[in-house]
Amino acid sequence: MNHQNKFRIILEKNSSNTSNEDSESCKEIPDCKAHLLPCHIHWDGPANVSKYFNVRSTSDGSTFYATFRGRGLEGLSIVLPSNYEGVIYDVDNDDSQVPTQISSNNIEDEITNLNETTEPTKKWHQIDTFSSFILWDHQGYCDETSAGPRRTLKEWIDLSNILHSSTEDADDILENTS
Repeated sequence: MNHQNKFRIILEKNSSNTSNEDSESCKEIPDCKAHLLPCHIHWDGPANVSKYFNVRSTSDGSTFYATFRGRGLEGLSIVLPSNYEGVIYDVDNDDSQVPTQISSNNIEDEITNLNETTEPTKKWHQIDTFSSFILWDHQGYCDETSAGPRRTLKEWIDLSNILHSSTEDADDILENTS
């Protein structure tokens, strides 16, 4: 299976106010909109998504509708907290080789065994960022109380806020999430 051209979407805490809009990689995708459709597709080739994935929304823009392979989908817009941003990465086509040392418990073996081996590694480059995305589910199953990816995202963000806060702030966060 060829994973080299798949996009990776990663949420990271925004620790700086720097923008990557001027970088060459961000100019590759004009007007990038992020969608999360939790499913597995047994296909690695190109797809004309803009032609076949037509999104409609309600008049207030709160709910989105589309079809995928003949199945009705319903989507909700998820807005990330202001101190988070979604980042879209792509993997470079060429594999790099990173040297790694073979370690041993015996110091003499390590001295005589200084041969380095190489392991293939992937280089990722940032394509774009986003502050919101559309979360898709089967029509009729996508709501704000469902126990799917929306709830998981909220729980991970709450946990991250607790882990990265002071003790007093963590107590306040715990009181507000209970």
